[in-house]
Amino acid sequence: MVLSDATKNYPCAHKLAELGAEAYIGRRIADAHGQSMGQIFLLFRQPLQQPEFVSSIFRVFTARVAAELQRQEQK
Repeated sequence: MVLSDATKNYPCAHKLAELGAEAYIGRRIADAHGQSMGQIFLLFRQPLQQPEFVSSIFRVFTARVAAELQRQEQK
């Protein structure tokens, strides 16, 4: 989680600057066995003001994404 100055902290990540990202949060998407399925990121154009709230909501959302990906793989 980067609360602010994302482009200053990661000057080589040109896409952050191109998208106007000021802050971001990312999580690993894991299946029920803990195996990595990918990553998911949220970018913010302003500094992150409520990191604990955003992190908790994002954790729930990431779990739902993982469940949906597993469901689709089983089809």
